[in-house]
Amino acid sequence: MLFIHILIASTSLIFSTFLFFSPSQTKLKTSYSLVALTFITGTYLVLTTHSNLLQTCLTGLVYLGITSFATISARQKLTI
Repeated sequence: MLFIHILIASTSLIFSTFLFFSPSQTKLKTSYSLVALTFITGTYLVLTTHSNLLQTCLTGLVYLGITSFATISARQKLTI
């Protein structure tokens, strides 16, 4: 499960980078889905492995900050 979580999160970061440089509505929806999947698998991992919650939350906030910046920027480019 950890491998799947890392794969989804990495794909999400790469996809948000592509979204930032080449925005579209379809890519925006895909990015939202990848972020949601990352948080779902991350929550599952925290609950099943009893990992360090503080470290996990900090890592999740950094991830969310990066993907949010790219997604919000892309959305603004689409509205202009």
